[in-house]
Formats: sequence, C-alpha cells, structure tokens
Amino acid sequence: MVKKVLAVYLVALSAGCAQNITWDKPGATQQQFNQDSYACTQASQQYQAPVSTPQPQGQMVGNQYVAPAWSQQLNAALANSPGGYSTNRNLYNSCMQSKGYVPRR
Repeated sequence: MVKKVLAVYLVALSAGCAQNITWDKPGATQQQFNQDSYACTQASQQYQAPVSTPQPQGQMVGNQYVAPAWSQQLNAALANSPGGYSTNRNLYNSCMQSKGYVPRR
C-alpha cells in the first residue's frame, strides 16, 4: 500500500531552540522515511572539538607557592566544553532533499 508520508522532525539546536520540519515524499512509506532519515543523520554528523580554557595557575608569594582558589579552578573546569558529535542541519536537509523529500514548515 502506497501512502503519502508526513513526518514531523524536531531539531534541537545547540542554543536550545527547536525547529519543526515536516518532510513530504509522495509514495514513501514510514519505513522508507525512517531509513532515509537515519542515513541522512549519519551522513551529516560533524565532530566538534572540545573548547578548553587555560587553567588558572598558582603563583609564588615570597618563597611559598599559592595555589589558585577553589572557585577559580571550578569556573575554569565548567568553562570547558566536552565536544562530541552534532548533526549539521544544512547537510541533513540537503541529503533529505536529494532523496526526493520536500520540507514543509
């Protein structure tokens, strides 16, 4: 049975916003959409390198070493990004369109 597939794909952006996109491809089944979407998601993954900030350094005061304050160390650790993989939305959208899907907002 051939039917028109409408699927809502929510995209969580790094800023925390979401964008609703409905992909339409006449004659596509839900299984075909799932396979195509998965393939495009895999093809559009990009590695984001960790962001690192300089760690606070201790200093010599007289003839004694004074370590950075605990709060300085914690703030520096929290400012570091762990990095990892994320989906490039433009690549994903281009991939879906190349498979015959039409985006609807």
